[in-house]
Amino acid sequence: IARSGSSAQGGAQAAGAVDWVRSNTDFEAVLLRRQPYYLCNDLVAELSVGYRNSHWPPERLKEMQTSNNYPYRSTIVWPLSGRITGPGPDNDWMILGFLSVDSPNTDTFDASSIVPLGETFAHALYAGLNMYENRQLEAAQ
Repeated sequence: IARSGSSAQGGAQAAGAVDWVRSNTDFEAVLLRRQPYYLCNDLVAELSVGYRNSHWPPERLKEMQTSNNYPYRSTIVWPLSGRITGPGPDNDWMILGFLSVDSPNTDTFDASSIVPLGETFAHALYAGLNMYENRQLEAAQ
């Protein structure tokens, strides 16, 4: 689960670990800077210009750098998003989560082929999750 500080209720964590958006360059780029996706084919090189990943805290990062053993070196992230429609000019995109694909290799992802495929899949996931969320809200009323 990735969350912004404002979406967490009193800092409580859901089952499992919480990935804070501002602690992850890729989630921050998609959610806060509204990039349509985040793609990096060399995360190790990106560390030198400020790449952040909450699964790579300083002590673990030091071990990975010493051993040159990283769990993944390339990543691409899309928002699970859809258009909120309604009356008025405030129609906006809602992001329910992220689709992340990682690779242990560098230069894995070719943007021209993988970006449209992942975007399509992410929108399909959004549709299913949104339907599920709406049913949960209806059942709770």
